[in-house]
Amino acid sequence: MDLNFKGKFKIANPDGTLKVYEYGSIVEKEGKYYVASFETSGFSPEHGEKRGWRLLNSAGVHVGASAPYEPVVGQRWFNTTVGMLYEYVYDNNSYSWVGIL
Repeated sequence: MDLNFKGKFKIANPDGTLKVYEYGSIVEKEGKYYVASFETSGFSPEHGEKRGWRLLNSAGVHVGASAPYEPVVGQRWFNTTVGMLYEYVYDNNSYSWVGIL
């Protein structure tokens, strides 16, 4: 899945047409972050998975401005400050957060 941070959720474009969010789009609404599980338009993220939205926290992703305390290899973190998704990795030499979005 290619993830793409779109910023704050908007139901419509400036011209009034419904905004279409592609599979993998990440949006913020009222302090929560959601990912589109398929192409969707016309539905707010609160409508849930039947309408194409999944809460990032429920997808096993840590969401916040700072990395999780005591991460484990393979753990993912969505940095809300910069709109990036990271994965914690070990390269046989050191541990680090690597951007994957």
